[in-house]
Amino acid sequence: ANYRMGDYCAAVTDDTRALELNPGNNSALYIRARSYYAMGDYHDAIQDFTRLLKNYPQKDSVYYFRGMAKRHLGEHKAALYNFQMAISVNEYFTEAIRMRGIIRKEEQDYQGALQDFNRVLHLDPGLIGVYKERGLVWIALDKRSQGCEDLQKASDLGDEEAIKWLGSYCY
Repeated sequence: ANYRMGDYCAAVTDDTRALELNPGNNSALYIRARSYYAMGDYHDAIQDFTRLLKNYPQKDSVYYFRGMAKRHLGEHKAALYNFQMAISVNEYFTEAIRMRGIIRKEEQDYQGALQDFNRVLHLDPGLIGVYKERGLVWIALDKRSQGCEDLQKASDLGDEEAIKWLGSYCY
């Protein structure tokens, strides 16, 4: 209940107690890991997510959140691995595919990023931030017209950040 109410500190306390009583309580471990993550305690979150994966190696969301925590710590290769594992468990996990694309973009693997962003938009064309990300990749590849087209679409769909990039690259 505390996690759902946003009281992550209390959730960690409750779930730690629950784990002391029953170390195999994977539900409590998952909520505690998510609470640590929500509080920005990425090291403890990663520890719990790793422990969960020993019990549930096919849990896509655990790989995803461990990847997000790794990314927050600047561990891009480890984050990329976790997003890839989440996708291998669930090939339709658009958020994991999007995050893999963002890291690929940051690592200047523009072709890989384009593949990921195209896949996400194929699965869910309503994810407006992906148009901005793909637009920036097109611009990095010197394909300004395609980039500006995507940035315009993102802007038209309400992506505030895309408006800034439009001004920088397209007008």
